[in-house]
Amino acid sequence: MGPLRLFVAVEVDARVKDQVRAWLPALREALPFARWVPVDNLHVTLHFLDEQPPARIPVIVAAMQRVGREIPPFSLRLGPLGTFSRQGVPGVLWAGVEGDVAVLCDAHRRLGEAFRAWGYRPDPRPYTPHLTLARNGTRPLRPDELAACAPATPMAWRVTAIALYRSELHPSGARYTVLARAPLCGGQRDAEA
Repeated sequence: MGPLRLFVAVEVDARVKDQVRAWLPALREALPFARWVPVDNLHVTLHFLDEQPPARIPVIVAAMQRVGREIPPFSLRLGPLGTFSRQGVPGVLWAGVEGDVAVLCDAHRRLGEAFRAWGYRPDPRPYTPHLTLARNGTRPLRPDELAACAPATPMAWRVTAIALYRSELHPSGARYTVLARAPLCGGQRDAEA
């Protein structure tokens, strides 16, 4: 088997995916994007690992498990909409995350340090946790257009694990498969004492 495209992420729970599914028609009508991410693909990326040999998966999972023992479960909720733009035209529409973002960023930092042991080089750009909703905007967007599309109800979930995903690129879009999960259990002994 050849190299696998891998990333580590926080999963979005089914209830929030259902809420996003109900919200998407209004977003699609209001915001001009050519390609919308399937709701089942929603996640918050911690690290994109690119192509890795299958033999590296146990090393990645072991690092995830070590970090999971240090990080407590935490809560997130969808935040304001934003875009990553190229020459003024949005390339990516995303929803930011709010809640225990400091814990999420700590998990990102710790995983990056653990993955360096096998030669991984984390993205040098500042970490911007988000859920990608759509790609390939067709025109510039004003901030008030994004603000007007905010969800009517809070979309929150509890994060109890981090997941290793395989990403397979197909003409119809990316297909993601969870290969492993590492539970978050940091601070559990302190809570039980």
